[in-house]
Amino acid sequence: MTEYKIIDEAYYPDTMTLASYAFNKTLSEERTKLNLEMKKRGYPLGAFQDGILTSQVVVYHYIASVFGVPYKMGGIGEVASYPEYRGGGDAGNLMKLALKTMKENGITISYLAPFSYRYYRKYGYEQLFDQLILTFEPGELPKFKGQGKGKIRRLNLAQGMTDISNVYETYAKAHHGLLMRDEMRYLATQARTPNRQFAIYYNEQNEATGYLVYQMEGETFIIKELITLEQDAFYDLWDFVRGHGMSFKQFQYITTPEQNIAYLLDENTIKQEIKADMMGRIVDFVPFIQAYPFAADLENNLYLSVSDQTAPWNEGLWKLAVKNGKGSLTKFEGIAPKEKMIEGSIQSFTQLFFNYRDAATLQQFGRVLASEEALALLATVLPKGKPELYDYF
Repeated sequence: MTEYKIIDEAYYPDTMTLASYAFNKTLSEERTKLNLEMKKRGYPLGAFQDGILTSQVVVYHYIASVFGVPYKMGGIGEVASYPEYRGGGDAGNLMKLALKTMKENGITISYLAPFSYRYYRKYGYEQLFDQLILTFEPGELPKFKGQGKGKIRRLNLAQGMTDISNVYETYAKAHHGLLMRDEMRYLATQARTPNRQFAIYYNEQNEATGYLVYQMEGETFIIKELITLEQDAFYDLWDFVRGHGMSFKQFQYITTPEQNIAYLLDENTIKQEIKADMMGRIVDFVPFIQAYPFAADLENNLYLSVSDQTAPWNEGLWKLAVKNGKGSLTKFEGIAPKEKMIEGSIQSFTQLFFNYRDAATLQQFGRVLASEEALALLATVLPKGKPELYDYF
């Protein structure tokens, strides 16, 4: 008989053995140490047969900024089974246990990097983030010119972590969807990609107001992250990139569609590629709405009919009220007026409240059912801004 439970710390080495076998990867000593520390802060879940760990799902505990509001977020990782146990439903049962565990521990939202979008849609996840890749030849790089009043320093992560963290945190709080990183998050990312390099922009007051994370791979210069808080930082960091034009045949800028700079170029002929990126879901709808930063009050109540097969606590017809910028959901047992009702899956409501897609678009493609009045009413209270994410786990 299979037992599904939170994995005791004594079995943590077994989780590493399983992940190494399933993904055909051996972690360095540093990555192994960080991984074990992160598991202690999260919820590693396992399927055991006769006391042997055969499948696992790990919920890593993070904080994500949703329109500036910090939410507890469960990052799903290390979904793995030994081949002789695959196909028996253990991974699916662990995903359901992960949702239940997150709810019980006050984790309201969850992100994951899918090996299959179709598979994770079965558990209420949906695409929430896109990745934009801009590819330049040296002569196509933007020719921005700052005032030259600041300076750029190339530092390693240990030297620059405090300044990078401060810039990123300021940016993350003003944007939407991003992880609020702690020191362990920076160290884990660097251990996974140790060839990353860092350049930090300092203004006239010697304050860090921008940074660049990049890699040099063969003849390609790759911008992994470019975060700035002021115009001069943006201009000067791009000028720093352009200073490598004689050394590389190709430059790639990996970012989000919200940060597409192609329209700023002299000749907009560069290659632009958008890729589907991370998925996410609302784990617990009621506390999510209670903390959500509505942009305005609802003049009339709306009624949300939610379907969620893997998190039944979200299922049902809910009355949504928004007063003084605060939302509340209460179960509604009566017959809701059709002109005030929106029907959809938890995936669609996740995309809607994250503003990955607006209500009219979701309605157009049959992802929600609603009257024009209800859609227009909801549109007046939702905050603006598209979700961004620069982390992977």
